Amino acid sequence: MFHPKKIMTVLGITTLLLSPVAPITGVFGDQAAFAGNGNGGGNGGGNGGGGGGGNGGGNGGGNGGGGNGASKSSDAGSKAGGNGGNGGGKAVQRSVAGGESSKPSKPAAKAAAAESGFAANELGNMNGAMNANINAVLAHIRNGNTNGPVGAVAALVAADAQLGDLDAEDVLAREEAWLDYEAMLEEELGAGYRDLLDGYERDRDAAQAYADWEAANADYLAALETEGLDPLVDEIPEEIDMLRVGEMPPKVEFEPNEQYDQLLADAPEEERPSEEDLAAVEAVTDAEAAVLALWNKNPDSTDEMTEEEQALLDALRERFSEAELEAIAEAAGS
Repeated sequence: MFHPKKIMTVLGITTLLLSPVAPITGVFGDQAAFAGNGNGGGNGGGNGGGGGGGNGGGNGGGNGGGGNGASKSSDAGSKAGGNGGNGGGKAVQRSVAGGESSKPSKPAAKAAAAESGFAANELGNMNGAMNANINAVLAHIRNGNTNGPVGAVAALVAADAQLGDLDAEDVLAREEAWLDYEAMLEEELGAGYRDLLDGYERDRDAAQAYADWEAANADYLAALETEGLDPLVDEIPEEIDMLRVGEMPPKVEFEPNEQYDQLLADAPEEERPSEEDLAAVEAVTDAEAAVLALWNKNPDSTDEMTEEEQALLDALRERFSEAELEAIAEAAGS
């Protein structure tokens, strides 16, 4: 699997090379922020006040949290180319599945930890994410709140929902192939390769259109001559009239270039991902990176995805039922 940090390398290059590419934001938009660990009680907090307070209920008390905002030619030639606040409300949420008020008890938390493959002390602050009431997760999604462990897992599953059926690795592999292709074009033709190849293809297509028209018109005139017909005075039979061509296209001077033809033929076979697809992938990788950065029991600081990191991400995703995932997708607007 692609590690979030490595994925950002591909996405970062894409943002620089694709033009125009709008700045990509997190799954909750520009206002979302990931909170760090702080002095507050509950599921993560921060010393700094964020943008906006509230007495919101659910998981996560504390002194408030802030955080860094989540950042979220023809064919070949043209394609080449937080909110924080005072935590601690005690509002009771209604369960999506059963309609009952619910708050994970200590035995339930231990059971969830066991199912995840982690001991409770290994999960650390991610116990809050593993045991958060689904309604608390949905509230974080609807409010764009990515603070603390519950906010982090909310951002993760919301980003997953918006990614939908796309395969993140496939999207990134296709984008990387196009980036390599663009680099090759620039090496061969210089920085202006895109305009050069676009112009070449435009003239080539126009020249081909004129040649096709000329050949079709010759067939029509030949049929008239064979039958001794004059279209100005004679009624033309349907089988010949069907050969009539439209208005003559402009004639363009075109000189074939074998190098350009070969470079265009070397374009990747797979379609280049859209900016929307890349943004959806980036939202997922941002959310994964935020979870791993927030996890206070994470033993890893390298660029490689460890088994523990992957296991945590898998467990956080797998803790939700199908019905809950449907509710998450609806809340995320996917």
